[in-house]
Amino acid sequence: MSVLSRGQDLAIGQSREQGATFALLFPLLLAGYMLFGRPFAWLHIPGTPLFIGEIVLVFGLVGMGRALTWDAAWTRSSVPLVMSLYMAWGFSRLLPGFFDDPVLAVRDGVIWIYGFISWAVLGALAQRPWLLERWLRGYMAVIPIAVLWLPFAVYLSSLEVGTMPGSDVSITGFNAGAGQVHLVMIIAFLWLVWHPRTLPEIRWRTLMSGLAVAGVLVMSTRNRGGFVAASASMSMLLLLYPNRTRLVLVVGRALLILAVIAVILDPRIDIGEREISLSQLTSNVASLVTLEGDGGLGGNISWRTSHWGDILEGVNRDVPFAGHGFGPNIAEIYDIPQTDIGLRNAHNTHLTVLARSGWVGFALWLSLWAVWFFEVNGARRRLRSSGFTALSGLAALTLLGAVGFHVEAIFNPSIEGPPAAFWVWTLLAVGLFVSVASSPVRGRRRPLPITDLRALDLALASMSRRRARR
Repeated sequence: MSVLSRGQDLAIGQSREQGATFALLFPLLLAGYMLFGRPFAWLHIPGTPLFIGEIVLVFGLVGMGRALTWDAAWTRSSVPLVMSLYMAWGFSRLLPGFFDDPVLAVRDGVIWIYGFISWAVLGALAQRPWLLERWLRGYMAVIPIAVLWLPFAVYLSSLEVGTMPGSDVSITGFNAGAGQVHLVMIIAFLWLVWHPRTLPEIRWRTLMSGLAVAGVLVMSTRNRGGFVAASASMSMLLLLYPNRTRLVLVVGRALLILAVIAVILDPRIDIGEREISLSQLTSNVASLVTLEGDGGLGGNISWRTSHWGDILEGVNRDVPFAGHGFGPNIAEIYDIPQTDIGLRNAHNTHLTVLARSGWVGFALWLSLWAVWFFEVNGARRRLRSSGFTALSGLAALTLLGAVGFHVEAIFNPSIEGPPAAFWVWTLLAVGLFVSVASSPVRGRRRPLPITDLRALDLALASMSRRRARR
């Protein structure tokens, strides 16, 4: 064997090992972001800017290369092209700020840089389609922990128990808005992807769904934006679930039980500005309908609408085409009060995209998600009509999850941080993979060579049978 051959074998072996490491660590990373949010994101190598998300993403570099050269994705979908254009425009808007302050420019540019997450996940799935089943099996194992932990984390978020090393982020600084979206995604997974086959499994699904609904309501006392996002995702779930009457009955039963308990016991937990109580929940919901509220509720609404208007007017007047770029402090330019606590953007991810990359970047951002939504929804319909119910449900799950995170990002710059960004871009990659795997080559109809859809669908459905044997 020549030296060159030995070198090639070594490179292939290293890439496979690196890919296997990513496949193992990435779902653990997502679970950490779901359960612990921003504090988890601040885990890093002391003395360096290497945080846990970026460290794990390094192991996905092999997957990025695989996705970029994967012919099936480019010939069966328009999403890779639009995403490449969006990221290329983001890179062009990063360069001016990079030469002034590279750290701040890259920090502000994560709104497009995190797109590499999608390339890494897509490449991993293209090379190892069975990872989808393994990751979803792990997701199902985390569900009981999540439905119990996430509402409790709302209470912990009010406690002052110190900060993460090297930051001013509270150890219990959880995002209730993203948590509500996760709880609706759990309900969607249990009803759209997982297919219980025994009575104990059906009861377990009902229990988990009820606890998730209760969690959404508890967390809604602290975060109205999350309630709007969860409502949007839940509405989509009701629209996409074939037997929506059955799901409505389960959710309605859970709401009725919770309402009776709340009226009889009238629980009140004082955790600062907004308590966990039935009256606080009704006040939050009422303020969303009337756009008014007492004290902080009304102030938050007027604060947001005022500054959103200032940013929109300023961008249209000063930098409509290309935006301010990545590096300038948008919050400082438009006098947003939270600049003093580190806010640099518009406190609205979508307005941040507009402010930093102009209408060109904003159009590419909207086009990316619109094209993706159209293609994945088409795949969902196609798979459903072909009898692939688990994969069809998975496509629907990515749709409603992405919608929830995007709605929540209107009220909170969540997609600009790793806890939500890693999930959003992963949903894009999984939805794209399912779409590509079920799409014929343009102009021709032949099976996709990378995977057997029937085997993959049965593998997802088999999660219920294996769970029953445990």
